Amino acid sequence: MAGVVASTQHVRALGLDIEKRTDFVAARHYRLFCHAEELSWLLAQPPAHAHLYALALFSIKESLYKCIYSATGAHLVFGEIRVVPNLVTGVFHATLPHINTCGLPRSISGRVGFNEHYVFSGVWLAAE
Repeated sequence: MAGVVASTQHVRALGLDIEKRTDFVAARHYRLFCHAEELSWLLAQPPAHAHLYALALFSIKESLYKCIYSATGAHLVFGEIRVVPNLVTGVFHATLPHINTCGLPRSISGRVGFNEHYVFSGVWLAAE
């Protein structure tokens, strides 16, 4: 369990997600949360890394969902979010679907990483 606190002076909303690396995501389920471009990228990865990368994509989308929902009340559909992760630098860029985002940017950047036990991601929106 984890928690994050930020001043509303600086942060409008934030999202945090942590997944256990032992949680298994079967390849047949990738289509449930991946955009077509992400699915192609994921299936092109070495099989030994695909599970970790799938968990990273899922975690990123969870943190985005939490952040956007907190800011707007909008429910995102995971398959409509386009994510470009860089697992070397730990940065991701996401393009959101066209929703009533209440003035939110169409693209958001955040952080993603992992250690021997967990995959984690976080994203935040600056206060207006």
